[in-house]
Amino acid sequence: MSRPLPLIVCLLLVIAMATSCNSQKEEAATEEAATVEISTSLYATMQKHKIEYVGDNSGVAKLLSFYPETEDGYVQKMFSLQTETEPYGLYVYFEPGDNWNGAPMKSTDELGDFLSGLGACIGNLGYVEFRYRTTDSGGVLNEEDYKVVTSWTRMNIGQ
Repeated sequence: MSRPLPLIVCLLLVIAMATSCNSQKEEAATEEAATVEISTSLYATMQKHKIEYVGDNSGVAKLLSFYPETEDGYVQKMFSLQTETEPYGLYVYFEPGDNWNGAPMKSTDELGDFLSGLGACIGNLGYVEFRYRTTDSGGVLNEEDYKVVTSWTRMNIGQ
């Protein structure tokens, strides 16, 4: 009679472990779906503000306004356009925000997704360069004070 009890306990442990594993898998799948939904939602919002030319200053500003503060606490402060010769380009300048963690800015999947969105939403965009600095600029753009975090060309972004 004492033998069925350990067998039952073992079976209950196996069931509990299997339930726990399924729960963790469901949690991971939910997190992944939320990330995809955010990216899709951001892209759909950006598509509503699609522009034909990188020289459309207010249109570019509107598209850039959709990029949130980065995980490491950088915020987009300024941008400049290169519209003299092809390929036409966009330079985006980031500085520490209120939530800055003191680290250099990192290239992330989120940055890549946003760059892809810019490429899809600005018709003649040839390249984008994201640059950052670890001090406040005081609103003065001095390009030498910024380091490149990531850059993309039309070939990277897709058409």
